Amino acid sequence: MRLAAPHMLLLLAVLPAFWLLHRRAERVRARRRAALVDAPLAGLVLPPDRPAERRVQLALGTAALAAIILALAQPQWGADPRGGLVRGRDIVVVLDVSASMLARDVEPDRLGRAKAAVRSLVDALGGEAGHRLALVTFAGRPEVRCPPTRDRALFLDRLESAVVGDLPQRGSAIGAALAGAVAMLALPDPAFADFLLISDGEDQGIQAIEPVDAARLLAAAGARLHAVLVGDPQRASPIPIAGEPDRPVLLEYRGRTVESRPRPGLMTALAEAGGGRHLALGADGGGLVRLHAEAIADAPQRELGAPVGGERAPRFQLALAAALGLLALAALRGRAEASPQ
Repeated sequence: MRLAAPHMLLLLAVLPAFWLLHRRAERVRARRRAALVDAPLAGLVLPPDRPAERRVQLALGTAALAAIILALAQPQWGADPRGGLVRGRDIVVVLDVSASMLARDVEPDRLGRAKAAVRSLVDALGGEAGHRLALVTFAGRPEVRCPPTRDRALFLDRLESAVVGDLPQRGSAIGAALAGAVAMLALPDPAFADFLLISDGEDQGIQAIEPVDAARLLAAAGARLHAVLVGDPQRASPIPIAGEPDRPVLLEYRGRTVESRPRPGLMTALAEAGGGRHLALGADGGGLVRLHAEAIADAPQRELGAPVGGERAPRFQLALAAALGLLALAALRGRAEASPQ
């Protein structure tokens, strides 16, 4: 059982007050009877006193009040038949975590900008509970960080934990990442899937399959590939790999500082081959939000089962029914007590 408004249970604290008031009323009642007539004559001139019956009525009334408070707490359990099945698409984020994503030609760096954009996308999904999110990171090889899930918190946690250097094989192999993502995720129906490749487009080319060929294979399976460029293609940027922000240690190769320049041409070719869109993350990082609104929100969807955690059915009606039953029983006993014997 789950309570939708558990704070209402704080009202249960008033129940002991009813018992204290009852005890006080009983003492006052006893004093008044004693003041009216002497004890030996009380049974002859006064109606019979039934303290035990009044205690039963008090218990019934207290239980009824407790049931009303429970109803206010909105208990829920079981499946809600009104919840039905949700519909949505699989959104697979294929995120570049190679060293070049540390370049700071955008703030705070390319990887940080990419993560912010993905978070904005998750926020934009809002109440669209049917979409499943998956995360695949890659450098020299791909790795599934989060399998397809409707648990947004889990996805965001895995997104935040993705950092440059957590994959043992260095470099950047976009073709292997795309092919590996399709194979490892084993989506039940790729026709209802959108792959979001987020990268600066740099590719070392040392891989079993070329990036454009992998994009064509993905499209042949029925999925769509959207290529999202991050970074400023107008300039080459060094790659800080350690040190302080104002005194970074830059990546070097054979004594020369390595500079990285995003490759929009490759990303455009990938989007064309993959049947999706090409876009660049702007300064506000809102490109993914627009992509969702323009290309994903209205795309065909499939049934994906019940929402995350299941929609529990509201059961407050049962608590209210119990409260009414208890009050009715207390009223009947009170009428029986008042009737002449």
